[in-house]
This record gives sequence, C-alpha cells and structure tokens, in this order.
Amino acid sequence: MPTGEARTVLQHVHLQGKRFSEGALPLSATTELQRFQYLLERVAKSLYLAEHPNRHKVRTEALGILGFDLAITRLGKGSVTVDLGVRRSATPMTLSDDYLERARRLIEEAFADLSESETVPQAFPKELVPDLALMGVSLKEGETLTWAPSKRQAPKSRAVLTNRTTEPIRGFVPDKSPQERLLHVYVVGVCSSPLEFTYQFEAGERSLRGQFRNPDIFHQLREVCGFAKRTPLVALTVMRNRTGDRKVVDVLSVEALLPSEWSARLEELSALPDGWLDGEGQAVSKEALQTAEAFLFMVLDAGLPRPGVYPTPDGGIQMEWAEGPEDLEVLVANGGSIRIYFDEEEPDGFVGTPALVFSRAREALGK
Repeated sequence: MPTGEARTVLQHVHLQGKRFSEGALPLSATTELQRFQYLLERVAKSLYLAEHPNRHKVRTEALGILGFDLAITRLGKGSVTVDLGVRRSATPMTLSDDYLERARRLIEEAFADLSESETVPQAFPKELVPDLALMGVSLKEGETLTWAPSKRQAPKSRAVLTNRTTEPIRGFVPDKSPQERLLHVYVVGVCSSPLEFTYQFEAGERSLRGQFRNPDIFHQLREVCGFAKRTPLVALTVMRNRTGDRKVVDVLSVEALLPSEWSARLEELSALPDGWLDGEGQAVSKEALQTAEAFLFMVLDAGLPRPGVYPTPDGGIQMEWAEGPEDLEVLVANGGSIRIYFDEEEPDGFVGTPALVFSRAREALGK
C-alpha cells in the first residue's frame, strides 16, 4: 500500500491466465494497467470538455482528484486480483460531476459491448476509439482481465478484456498514431519537470529524447539512469510515433534486461580498480561491460546455461561454461570487441558482432 494520502479504490481487476496462476503480477503484465490509466484520463477529460465547451484545459481538481496517478492499493493472493486507487479531493461529488467514475463506467461498458456485439457505446468519445483499440494487445492467448468497481461485483461483471476484445475496432487506429514498441536502450538522463528522459541505443552514441506521462515512471527511470559507475541496458515498453521523428511519447514499463544475480556479477566487475590483480590488472572497461551485457542477454533469452564471468588483466571480460566443451571460451576485449574460441581450425578465434559470436556459442553448446 503506498504511503502518503489515502487512496480510494476506483477499479478492481481480476487477471487470469498462465502468467497469473501463481498469484504473482509480472512486470510485463502491468502494461495493460498503464494503458488503462492513460485511457481513463483522456476519457474523463473528454467528457468534461464536452460539457464545458468554453474550457480548453482540465485541471485535476475539476475531476475530483488530487493527482492522476493510479496506484495498486491491493494485490490479492491465490490468483491475481488488483485494486487500483486514486487520491480523491475532499469535495463531495454527484455522479454527474464525477467525470472519473463516469469514464471508468464508460470504459467497462465498451469492453462489454465489444465482447458481446463488437460495438462501441455511442457515448464513448469517437476521437479516443484508437486508444481504446490498443487495450488488450499485450495479453497472451487464454488470458483475461475482468473489470469491476469492486471484488464483490467482479463475478457478475460483463467487462472482460482479452487479446481479441478490441480486434473489431483496431482498423480505426491510424497509421500515424503512436505504436507500442519494446526498446533495449541505455537511459542516460531523466527529468521530472517536464517528464522527459534521454536514452541511447548504443552506449556513447547520439542521445535521443523521449517523454513519459506517469510520474511513477520517473523513479523507475532514475534507478537505471547510470548515476552509478555503470549504466545498465534496460527494456522499455514505449509508445512511439510510427512516422516522422519516431519519438517516444510515453513509457509504459521499465524492466532490467538481466536477472539481479546476473547483473550483480557485472556490478562486481565494474567496481574493480586498477591494480586489482596483485597490484596489476586494469579496471574492466565500460565498453567490455556493455558488450558482455548484450551477449549475456542473448544467452538468457535463448534459455542457455549461465556462463562464468571473469575479469581479464587487460580490462576485458572472459566467459566460459562449466557444462560446455572445455575449449569453449568467449573473450570481450577492453575496447568492446568480442571473440569466441572453440573451432580448432580457427586458433585465433572468431571475431564478430555479439549476435554472430552468440550464434557460434549456441552451436558449440549444442542448443
């Protein structure tokens, strides 16, 4: 339960499927919750502006809330049930004035109508149909999200979302609208006002600027921003323009690319000073760490055994497998180049991109 102002439960969500069978909420599954917050805010503001045509902006106070930052206030056990809470203002509101509640009900009605008749409620803002169409796209086959005002009302709810619920309206998503993408990047800067960050696809290369809407994302980005010695490679689920500048206009989730036990070893190596080897040995270079990290992610993603990772006296990194052939070895040089030793016909090893070297390693491991 978050600290600070008390939050009123606004939305109950019951998540079902293989990913949720153990009562855990995978970070990758929070994408739909982030997308719901984005849609809820836009629908509430659209309803308000439709009834106040002389207004051009909507302050959060007008919606009866202190801030537009939904938070998980309860995570149920056994199966995944989530309560999303919002910080309400002290001013009592009737339903006609409660645009947030009206938006919540309208979105639930849209899920129900799309499931039952492949239609969208007439009251749903037409300009937001493309945003509604993006709901459910990250769900896997067989997964369902049931939406209700409370846990007690969930069993009778008609508002069920699957990866097929919004298929009938996905044709309304214009090619120029932002598209969800998964990016592997280095976050090199983050700002809380305005909500912006800078990132690089390759460490040391040109920095790009992106935006995010959820203030909670600021803290997640800051944790991986490289204020420490090493900037880790991270996975960002983002909304990015399809055309033109292809700018990132929102960040839905931030995840470490490597498990903590894998990345902890790289942190240990990054902390080695010059002279770590009995007064000799160079500190492991950032270039070597970055190449090794990219290679280790390929190993992890393919389900291969984790290799041993060791520093070399010249500031590089050596990787080898206890379960693999004795002569299999991957060496990352101080400058970041990567080489594999395995084939007797190549006594000097094979030098290539991390992807090519990984392909050779995978073949040598018989996977």
